[in-house]
Amino acid sequence: MPAYPGPVSGNWNGVGDVVEYSGTMCVVATRDRGGDPPGEGRIRRYSVTANVIGNPNFELTETTTSATIPFSLAYQYRNRAPLAMPVPGTPYGNFRGRRISNCNRQSRFEVFVAEADMLGMLPGTYQATLNITHTNLTTGETASGTLDIVLVINVDWIQLNFLDDVDLGSWDGIAANLTANESFNVCGTAPQYQITATGGSGAFTITDGTDIIAYEVLFAEGTDASSGLSLTHGVAQGVFTVQPACVGDNAAIYVRTLTPLESVGAGSYGDQLTITVAPI
Repeated sequence: MPAYPGPVSGNWNGVGDVVEYSGTMCVVATRDRGGDPPGEGRIRRYSVTANVIGNPNFELTETTTSATIPFSLAYQYRNRAPLAMPVPGTPYGNFRGRRISNCNRQSRFEVFVAEADMLGMLPGTYQATLNITHTNLTTGETASGTLDIVLVINVDWIQLNFLDDVDLGSWDGIAANLTANESFNVCGTAPQYQITATGGSGAFTITDGTDIIAYEVLFAEGTDASSGLSLTHGVAQGVFTVQPACVGDNAAIYVRTLTPLESVGAGSYGDQLTITVAPI
């Protein structure tokens, strides 16, 4: 008969996984015979079963939208590695119980929510109530209780996807400059964002180690930035709308060389350009 701990409560600020533990508890598992006070007989082993009330899966449900986030559950016995419990309603483990007179804290539950499953979810309170049953493996007696799990997503998030290297190609000896357009995806729950472009050398330049070619960076919503906003190196600019879907390209940069190409030597020129999007 365990003394069930209080709720498991966690918060997610937009980065990383969430791992939360319940308070520790003690499980009495004995076989009492004539003359033994309740809970003071021979120690027996027990198993643990858990399921979410009202849901066949291990999921947290948002209180207003009914959106769900999956979670993983494990049971930690004493100082051992947590035992995964992947299937709701299935008994796990073969743990040694305690007597009432010597029942110290010995076990707890681990709740794990992956970052990948929280990305794309709106801010809100996601919760579930676990129905937990401990079963004495000798007598078949059971003790049940509940454990509330609450996860609060408390920040808007934004992410940039599908940005590839920009290839300006080779100069043919005639063109005034080299250009390239690269489209990508910006998505999240934040309503708007700004964009910042930063060159690896502290400026918008590419080099072969000897000569330097200056370039400019334009940005636009959509997939063509050839007539877009000219970005200032290292400065957050614009007010753009964040799209909720993390599929398909909805933003682009356009890179154009500025230095007369006939004024520099032949070679392979490069730079590391960093594009940052930040919610506002």
